[in-house]
Amino acid sequence: MLAALQNVRSKFLERDFDLLAFRVHERTVTHRIAVYLEEEFQNWHVDCEYNRQGIGGDPKDDWIGGRRFPDIIVHRRGFDDNLLVIEAKPAWASKKSQEIDRGKLAAIAEKYGYQFAFVLSYSSGKKPDLWFTPLE
Repeated sequence: MLAALQNVRSKFLERDFDLLAFRVHERTVTHRIAVYLEEEFQNWHVDCEYNRQGIGGDPKDDWIGGRRFPDIIVHRRGFDDNLLVIEAKPAWASKKSQEIDRGKLAAIAEKYGYQFAFVLSYSSGKKPDLWFTPLE
């Protein structure tokens, strides 16, 4: 998993580095990351803010009982086969916002049986970068 995510990081920084420099919205970053995840996980579906679960396609309820969805998932649509869930957050986001997303990520990973859960962080400024941190 780490090797695949490193490949995604490398492709993003090579091809879309300017998005970090321009400090674009989180959805723009996650979309581009999802494009590169599709190249790494060709036998899986890669979706952003996907809101269905399982064969019945029931809406996913988040950990606070509302309707919030993970930023990126790698899964098999229509089945309870969930590989990877990612929550993205810019480095300049508040600590409280980062903690809320980590809690959301942990709850979603546990509830839906994701094999891997990662936080995607990214920065702008003089040295824009992004990195994946496994949820522990």
